[in-house]
Amino acid sequence: MRSPRASAWSTVFAACGWIAWASPVLAAPQLAVRRVDDTMRPLGAVVIGATAYVVARTSATASTNAIYATDGTANGTTKVVESEDPIVGIGAAGSSLLARTSTGLSVLQSATLSSLATLEDAGPPCFLSFGGRALFHAGGGLWISDGTAAGTRRLQDAPPCTGGATGIAFGGKAVLPIAGPSGLVLWGTNAAGDDVEALQTLGTAPGTSTTKLVTFNGVAYFLVSTPGAATFAFWRTDGTPAGTMKVADLAHGNLNQPRSLGVGHDGLYLRVHTALDGTELWKSDGSAASTKPFMTFASGPTSSQPTLGLGSRSIAAASSSTFFLVVADSTSAPELWRTDGKTAGTVKQTTPAVAPPGASVSHSLVEHAGLVLATFATTGARPRALWAYDATGGAPVQGSDGYEQPLVSLGSTLLVARDGLAAIDAPVPEDPRPPPADVPDGGASAPPVTGGPPGAGEQGAGSRDDASTAASAAPDGCACRLAGRSSDESTVGGMVAALSVAAAFLRRRRR
Repeated sequence: MRSPRASAWSTVFAACGWIAWASPVLAAPQLAVRRVDDTMRPLGAVVIGATAYVVARTSATASTNAIYATDGTANGTTKVVESEDPIVGIGAAGSSLLARTSTGLSVLQSATLSSLATLEDAGPPCFLSFGGRALFHAGGGLWISDGTAAGTRRLQDAPPCTGGATGIAFGGKAVLPIAGPSGLVLWGTNAAGDDVEALQTLGTAPGTSTTKLVTFNGVAYFLVSTPGAATFAFWRTDGTPAGTMKVADLAHGNLNQPRSLGVGHDGLYLRVHTALDGTELWKSDGSAASTKPFMTFASGPTSSQPTLGLGSRSIAAASSSTFFLVVADSTSAPELWRTDGKTAGTVKQTTPAVAPPGASVSHSLVEHAGLVLATFATTGARPRALWAYDATGGAPVQGSDGYEQPLVSLGSTLLVARDGLAAIDAPVPEDPRPPPADVPDGGASAPPVTGGPPGAGEQGAGSRDDASTAASAAPDGCACRLAGRSSDESTVGGMVAALSVAAAFLRRRRR
């Protein structure tokens, strides 16, 4: 039979074991690229409802394309339809999936591609989905479709889309720049959404072009450059002629074209050149008065000329922070910086050493589930290094090997191309704490503590009534974590509970 002293110490150890188990310490979030399908070779994707549709080659060496439906898991991924006629792009018109093949436009119906229109050329369609319809390029013209043959028609002449969406859809409408005889004109869908109208002429000189359009606070922004000009124009549009206007003319130095605008959590970021500071980071809320220098990363007019890697893959926002890449010179690896929108809150982040000095480094930033995912690699090298940064600027979490290209977000899952189709889930902190081990005492273990972890101990030599009475004499501290108190309160409450349990147990033994 165990002595009262031994039983009391067993109780103390059991309670202390519960405290250790209830500790708020968590392991770092786990980040991994999860394989979904290793056979297909994704070319693009679109989300309709809770399903992502992926157009892909059926294998690394296949010439045939197929459309797959996936929920982001291996078991939930199926081949819907295979096509001998190459599929050059897919898009959404409401709940209808459109497929542009080399010969026409089709809609997916019951695992079959049904033709909507016969089209010339097989260039990228550059689908823009808005308000249950889609705009796309084909045969030297701009087309619109609602997913039916009657609702599919040519709107006007338009040069071929050279790859990637040149326009943007927002607020139930779409806008896109189109070059024509009168110059580069910004077009937008009309109020009915069944046609397009000219919004503003952006430039008349041959070769005038725009950067990728981005949205901030419900308005679209973009930059317009003209070959040979020392300045570029900063534009905004709400999708109407009256709401489309130039914000400012800004200098880009000796660069042929400005880089894309970057959208931060609290504003727009762009590269601007001045004689005093060279090319540095500016910030804007979309008005001319707010467009001004934000931070200088290197002193002097030319020392930071190649500086910011701003572009669609070089800036990302995570809740209260904006992340962007800075390249000190043409031979340096990119540095990752974070800003809360203020100069004092702009700091350099830990960046992995992924390449020797002088090597060219490719990089990509993507926002996902409140984090910024960064991939770095020596250009052409695989696999890429994957890191995750949160908005607080804490230590980054290193993930498994990265990916070649982000495809589309499906809920809390980011689908990516990586030798097939892969997925990255929202990282969840793991609890590394095992249940407290039994206390060695001649093979006996301590009595359980009410509210403790599973497996904290079986009934010891003392009676069950004694243990229950001792536990019930403890204050609410035993359940403090379950009651949602802070970690400090949890620790103090747990210690009080442990001492109360032991004291009550000793008092009953002395009687």
